[in-house]
Amino acid sequence: MTYARARLWLGIFGVGCIVVMSLIALQLDLPHRFLARTTFFLGITISLALYILISFPFDLFGGYLLPHWHKRTLVTFPAFMGAWLRGVLAQASLMALCGFAILEAGRRGGNVPAIVCTGILMLVLLLGQAPIARMVGGLIAVEGDFSLPWAELKQWGIRPPNTLAYSSADPSFVGGLV
Repeated sequence: MTYARARLWLGIFGVGCIVVMSLIALQLDLPHRFLARTTFFLGITISLALYILISFPFDLFGGYLLPHWHKRTLVTFPAFMGAWLRGVLAQASLMALCGFAILEAGRRGGNVPAIVCTGILMLVLLLGQAPIARMVGGLIAVEGDFSLPWAELKQWGIRPPNTLAYSSADPSFVGGLV
C-alpha cells in the first residue's frame, strides 16, 4: 500500500472510530450522566484525557510509524513525542477553555447562551487560526513568492487573498492553513 493510501485509510478509520464512539456515548447518555456526577473541572479534564488516549494510536501511526515505514522522515521518536506533546497540550488547553466557556454559559443561562457562546468561540478560533496553528504545530513563518498564482487570480478577476507561508520539519505538513 502506498504512503498516501495508508494515511488516507488511517484518517478514515480514526475519524470513523471517534464518530462511532461518540454516537455510542450519546446513545447511552454518557455525557449527561457523567457530567452530572462530577465537578466541572474534573469532567472536562477526564473527557480530554479520554480523547487524547483514544487519539494517540492514530497520532502515533500517522505521525511517526507510517512516515518511518515509508522512509518519509528521519525524525527520532523523542523528537516526535516532544512535538506531539506540545501540540496535544496546546490543543487540549484550547478545547478545555472552550468547553468550560460553553458549559458555564449553558449552566448559567440554558441552551441559547450556550449556542451563542459556541458561535462566538467558533468565530474567535477562525480569526485566530494562524497564531493557533503556529502554537500547536510549531510552525515558522517564511517568505513566499506568490506572484505567479496572484497574477493568475487577477486575470480571472479574483482579488488575491492575504497569504502566509509557513515551514515545518514535519514532512506531512503541506503548508495548509485556510
